Amino acid sequence: MKGVFLAVFFFGVIALAGCHHRVTDFTVISTKNVSLSQSFQKGKRVKGKHKPFYILGIPLATPNLKTAIDTTIEQDNDAVALADGVVSWSGWSVIIFGQQGYEVEGTVLQQGSGSAATPSK
Repeated sequence: MKGVFLAVFFFGVIALAGCHHRVTDFTVISTKNVSLSQSFQKGKRVKGKHKPFYILGIPLATPNLKTAIDTTIEQDNDAVALADGVVSWSGWSVIIFGQQGYEVEGTVLQQGSGSAATPSK
């Protein structure tokens, strides 16, 4: 009985695999054209991802970092960039089925009206 339990346990460990690691940290990131002459306001913290599935090792789409960033920024209608964030790669599989791709987390930056403050002399 103990041998059967160990065999099932080790098969489960081999069959179920997952991984998550940090790719990079960023101060500001955007995939949009942003005017740097205007001020920005910080918004809420958001998370987004682009993690397509794959079956029998064949991906249904290619994981794309730009899509993950766009998905994250578009969670707030007024957002143009993300600040103080993290890009991670993660994936998992169960024998013939799995998922892998990018996860992005950051604070939304909204473009304010008016020009940025200039230092006084």
